[in-house]
Amino acid sequence: MLRQVQEGLSRETAKRLRFIPGLIYVDEGAVRRQSLAQREKNLVHMETLLQATGFPYHLVHLEEALELPASILQPGTRGSREPGPSYKEAVEGFIQEQRQDGDRDGGTSLPGLSTQDVPPTSPHLPTAAHTQKLLQLFEAVETTTAREELLQMLRTHLILQTARTRGYTKVMTGESCTRVAIKLLTNMSLGRGAFVAVDTGFVDDRHGDVIVVRPMRDYTAKEIAFYNHFFSVPTVTVPPLFTKRREKPSIRYLIERFLLGLQEDFPSTISTVYRTGEKLSPDPAKASCEEERCLLCLCALDIAWEEDLALEPTLILEEPEESGAESKAAFIPLLCYGCRLTFKELGPLAMLPPYIRTEGQRRIHRAEMMQQSQEAPEDEEPSQS
Repeated sequence: MLRQVQEGLSRETAKRLRFIPGLIYVDEGAVRRQSLAQREKNLVHMETLLQATGFPYHLVHLEEALELPASILQPGTRGSREPGPSYKEAVEGFIQEQRQDGDRDGGTSLPGLSTQDVPPTSPHLPTAAHTQKLLQLFEAVETTTAREELLQMLRTHLILQTARTRGYTKVMTGESCTRVAIKLLTNMSLGRGAFVAVDTGFVDDRHGDVIVVRPMRDYTAKEIAFYNHFFSVPTVTVPPLFTKRREKPSIRYLIERFLLGLQEDFPSTISTVYRTGEKLSPDPAKASCEEERCLLCLCALDIAWEEDLALEPTLILEEPEESGAESKAAFIPLLCYGCRLTFKELGPLAMLPPYIRTEGQRRIHRAEMMQQSQEAPEDEEPSQS
């Protein structure tokens, strides 16, 4: 995706892109069981690649998710930022700067991915205490499927927070057609069928002020692999999440093996699943107010007929030692059906990131205050003389 953006910004392109890009890399080495030496090596290599592009870049660590503000779980308002310089002026200034750099480099304005003459910097890893807290959070999760969902949620929140603080209004992610097809079936298996169009569509606007787009979803993983090979695009490989189960570790892994196995004998399998998701509407994921929005995924609550759900007993949490806003069961009404199933497997409430607990408690207290204000007029009966 980065190479495609670079080519779109070059002077030789007929239809030149008209935006100012920035790059972000999330270091997940702690939960992927990498040593400090491996994490430092990967960070130095990645920073070298990012510096060679000439674009502004941001390196963030997954440990920083434990210090996110509670506002990250609230959709932002578009146009709420202070007005800055003209967008056209900013783009023209960026293009002019690229032209000047290209003239100095011999007439090309396309930043390359060469790693020559770029001095690597020493990475600043989080403290051991922050890393230990993150590992305790993931170790408390009961299943690998829930760990993958937790990792995806923390990564999304980190990218969203970085985009908001740095002033970006759109985020481009590199999911391929193969990943979208796998995610579509995985989310349906996890009870998120109502939100498949938002989770896998081209545009995801659930966050309000920051829009997530997936421009690579028309390319299969095989096509991307061939492109990287023939054009010598450097890549960084990270290991999967650690699991003790060698076979059938997670639902996503099962769906992936199933689809890729069918793809070998029936080459149109991935594209068929992908086109099926294109026909779904994102309207069920839209919420009109905070009370109708899920605490974690910000989609609409799909529990209007909760008593009719076949799996209702699995959603009941019995925690006699906890009560009130600090009870994990008190958070269940704030979640959609799919997030409820994942939330049950995230371990004790005290292990969750602070920003999730803070926002959940705020919503619980607000719901209690609204309920009390509605019941107060009914309790006050006029006196009889």
